[in-house]
Order: sequence, then structure tokens, then C-alpha cells
Amino acid sequence: MPNDIADWNTITEKGVPTKASIVTKTINSNQYYYFQWRKADRIKSQYVASVISE
Repeated sequence: MPNDIADWNTITEKGVPTKASIVTKTINSNQYYYFQWRKADRIKSQYVASVISE
């Protein structure tokens, strides 16, 4: 199992940006979790982990 798969305890240990939301992005048919927040006039994103399909 890859190390970057979503484990919410590890995700929160990494630190959550202020006012961030969790979003999913699909890239090349794979889904990933990202933190997303607004900073001034820009939207910032930070990779969190892969989404696990069960």
C-alpha cells in the first residue's frame, strides 16, 4: 500500500492551512485529495493524499 494514501490522522499531523477545505481532483483517471484555500486574489492548493477506492 502506498505511503501517501489518505489516513486522516497523518493528514492532520501535516498541518492544515488556515481556512482550507478538502477537495478531490481527478488527474489521469486517478483521484487525489488536496487542501484548497484562498490567499488574496488567488486560490492555493496543496497535495494531501491519494483517494482509495473500495
